Amino acid sequence: MKRILIYIAAVALMFSFGACSEENGRTFDFDMNPSVGITFPTSAMNFALVPEDGGKISVPLYRGNIAEAASVQLTLTGGDGVFSLVKPTADFAAGENSTSVEVAFNLDDMGTDPVEVVIAAANAEDEAQTGNGKVTLTLQKQLTYVSIGEGVYSSSMFGESWPQEILKAEEGNYFIIPDAWVEDTDFEFYFDGETLTWNSTSTGLTDDAFEGELVFEINSWEILSTAPLTLELSVTYHDDKWAYSTPTNNEIIQFPEGFTF
Repeated sequence: MKRILIYIAAVALMFSFGACSEENGRTFDFDMNPSVGITFPTSAMNFALVPEDGGKISVPLYRGNIAEAASVQLTLTGGDGVFSLVKPTADFAAGENSTSVEVAFNLDDMGTDPVEVVIAAANAEDEAQTGNGKVTLTLQKQLTYVSIGEGVYSSSMFGESWPQEILKAEEGNYFIIPDAWVEDTDFEFYFDGETLTWNSTSTGLTDDAFEGELVFEINSWEILSTAPLTLELSVTYHDDKWAYSTPTNNEIIQFPEGFTF
């Protein structure tokens, strides 16, 4: 499982170095608006945590008002005490428009489930008016996946089935369907026979017929067979504009012969 660090936007606001800057096409006047004007580059980020991190990850933070040195108070919530800020402030030198916020953790204290924590500006007046004053981090211990063999994947979107390798985490009932619909886009989910949590939001499928990427949402699921274990997902397909839903929309995962929990 590759380490994932997703930036939905590279930087929410771009500022020039000087007495004034542009914000939404207008001049940023530091005298009229003395706010630090901080923004995280995105509202959500994902990290797969590994021992090589050394118990610490960094999150970038930007600001618009670079006229003076500044320290911005931050808060961290969530994580059941496993995660903490290395420093409760983000510090900027005069003329500096970016810094890093460091989050400390103990990998040995983590379970296998993803954990969400939120880093936010403690004071709303420090935030940029159109920026991200907080960021939600989804943090998960990197799992060790091994192949459990070849099953069969069937999709009503394509109207066909194909042989499909399936990977399982040694640490629990987490699965990966590699290159599921398209190459380089995996489907990831948790399934223990009673609970299903679908952890993928991308299919990687784009086409001139779609408005953006075609994805699916799971409406319900059921076990069609236990030998071999076969899981049917009733889904709604949609792109950025339209939804495609019929009673026969389904994705079916047949696990390799002989697989049991």
